[in-house]
Amino acid sequence: RGPTLREEARAAMGLAIGLSVYLLLPLAARARPYVNWGDPITWERFWWLVSGALYRHYVFALPLGQLPLRLASWAGDLARQFGPWGVALALMGLWELAARSRRLLILTSGIFLFYSVYAIGYNTADSFVYLIPSHLIWAAWIAVGGGYLLSWTQEARGRGWARLVLVGLGLLPLLSLLWNWGVMDISGDGAAAAYGREALASAAQGAILISASDDHTFALWYAQQAEGRQPDVLVIDRDLLPYAWYRDNLFPRYPQVQREMEAARLPGRAGDADWLNALIELNLGRRAVYLADADERMLERYRAQPEGRLYRLWPR
Repeated sequence: RGPTLREEARAAMGLAIGLSVYLLLPLAARARPYVNWGDPITWERFWWLVSGALYRHYVFALPLGQLPLRLASWAGDLARQFGPWGVALALMGLWELAARSRRLLILTSGIFLFYSVYAIGYNTADSFVYLIPSHLIWAAWIAVGGGYLLSWTQEARGRGWARLVLVGLGLLPLLSLLWNWGVMDISGDGAAAAYGREALASAAQGAILISASDDHTFALWYAQQAEGRQPDVLVIDRDLLPYAWYRDNLFPRYPQVQREMEAARLPGRAGDADWLNALIELNLGRRAVYLADADERMLERYRAQPEGRLYRLWPR
């Protein structure tokens, strides 16, 4: 039989409750936080944010020549995450599902393959994070395989051996913890915090600092907003500058710079290369301008002098 009206209503209510977490986005945006990603206070900006419009061009954009390496990385990641025992138990679980529940096998395999294909084809260095749902499916297969192994041992070897297998299965999480601890423990990794502190310490008071990488931008944001370092330095992410929501949240925090920009009426479309060059030209004689990353286009136009962790721009 098909689902009843009550069952459909319950399913719709469950879906609505699950999606309700997105209501936090416009509510938080109205508080005008420093990092107001997408500024989702309008429907267009809200949909832009939740639909991942900024990242769509990465989807299935992996060059075919890189596919063998990505596949090898995917297989190696499974082995690293779960260890050889986890791989063996998951394969055992697949065997058990094939024999006892074809429907569950098809469902879980479909989810696993969907997320794996998506992550493999997603053309970024951190695409492995999209494998998390497939890893959850793999863990479920491990559970099925462990149950099968326990049941088979009890039938073939008796309860004594089954107890030993049960103890062994219970110790597997501890074994995985010890296996991966050295790789996962990054408590001593302070590179990002150190960069943020050192880069801002290199900047003159009231400077403009242009970043062109997430690593540098986020480290600088943290140093400024969490540690309170050099709040007078205007940190601009070059790749976010074309977006109106970013400019609308950034420049009002620096009213003097904004007034100068409005008076100068910078040419070109706001945020494009000509506009950014005009912004740099406008400020070179008024305040220090730095690059966090070596930008070839700007280095052709300006003379760059290393200062600490930054490059200070000068007219050619």
